[in-house]
Amino acid sequence: MNPLIFVVIGLCLLSVIGLVKKNREIFLTGYFIYGLLVFGVEINQFINENNETSLFVAFLWLIQSILAVPVKAKYDSLTVMKDRIKICLSFSVINLTGVILPDISPMPGVTCYIHSVMAILPLVVIFLLSSGKIKMEK
Repeated sequence: MNPLIFVVIGLCLLSVIGLVKKNREIFLTGYFIYGLLVFGVEINQFINENNETSLFVAFLWLIQSILAVPVKAKYDSLTVMKDRIKICLSFSVINLTGVILPDISPMPGVTCYIHSVMAILPLVVIFLLSSGKIKMEK
């Protein structure tokens, strides 16, 4: 078993903790580091095997990392809330790729479940934002 799977599980749990605590920075940090990790692994696989699918997957998760860069900023407007919803939808779609195409992962049996969780968490955030259970910072 690849030891990186334990790191990935830890990053998934980090995002779960961020959601439970309703802490945006912790939530985003899990997605940020996870995206960088997948990017590194897939770029390495592309270099070693010249597999174009690995290059596609690498840049897809790099997009996730760019969207998830955790910044300490006030998110206090309706426009920003709409942007947060778009970002969360992007996280869901990116991770849904890992669920729909599990064979793109080096460990499809395990990472399929991790991608499932990482695809559902942003949808929960969207629900909480839309229902007012996550308050916009002032």
